[in-house]
Amino acid sequence: MDWCKQGLIFKPSKSHSFAKNRVMLPTPLLINPSTIRIYCGFVDDTSISRLGYVDVKADNPSEIISTSQEPLLDSGLDGSFDDNGLCPSSVVRVGSKVYLYYFGFQLGVKVPFYIFSGLAISEDNGETFFKYSSVPILERSSQECFIRSGPCVIYDQERSIFRMWYLSTSELSSRGLRSSYYYDIYYLESDDGIVWGKVGMKTIARTKEEIAFGRPFYFKLGAEELLFYSKKTNEHDYRIGVAKIIGNHYSRVDSELDFDLSEEGWDSEMLCCSSIFQHNEKVYMFYNGNNIGETGFGYAILV
Repeated sequence: MDWCKQGLIFKPSKSHSFAKNRVMLPTPLLINPSTIRIYCGFVDDTSISRLGYVDVKADNPSEIISTSQEPLLDSGLDGSFDDNGLCPSSVVRVGSKVYLYYFGFQLGVKVPFYIFSGLAISEDNGETFFKYSSVPILERSSQECFIRSGPCVIYDQERSIFRMWYLSTSELSSRGLRSSYYYDIYYLESDDGIVWGKVGMKTIARTKEEIAFGRPFYFKLGAEELLFYSKKTNEHDYRIGVAKIIGNHYSRVDSELDFDLSEEGWDSEMLCCSSIFQHNEKVYMFYNGNNIGETGFGYAILV
């Protein structure tokens, strides 16, 4: 699985209206035959993330067509699950609507933060969105009480069901002076893409060396089902890995990905938050580089 890096597409700028600090989790949607809209979490200079987008040419994502200058979705009311910002993680066409799944940040007192997941809906091909609910569709449960985040959702036409992969934990860790979380990857199914179960099935667990996973992303390459993810260990920051899905079995094949750090530049320290997108015969990987989007996002092509 050979990937050829094509370089940086978009980076934050102090001159931008609200993408000043980071641009996180590129999430692509084909909005017309020639344009891919890449939704992202645009982070301002107060570290609040809101929904923005970058439109690029579908046959050459290096060429930017336009970028949003106002948020499509803002943080929630004080006390809500997304009152400290939100970030997209996947988009699904459902009839004439677009479902955008996102996760919201809420600061904690005795723990660093809580992250639960919501749904926004567009009725105009992804131009505008409204929140389905002011409360999460992926809420805490007794077994997953801190984090249910980063949902990747697809609609399986063969089975007429929605499928979700997401990050979750109820395990708090202490590393150095700060507490943090361990993450594993879980799986759920839904009839309507809105109502989901309280407890997911753990599909990929951390090894002893790994601290956390980041953004899972499903992609079907030919007949092969793949799940991409980010992984962090005690020895190095996030890298991108992949597992093959055969029924309910997940076989990690990270070494087959052939995708590593650049020698210098925007993705020389970290690779994370990948999304995979096929346009005609080309398969793109959009991803973040150093410090989870502080240097922006770029892409690679499967060769």
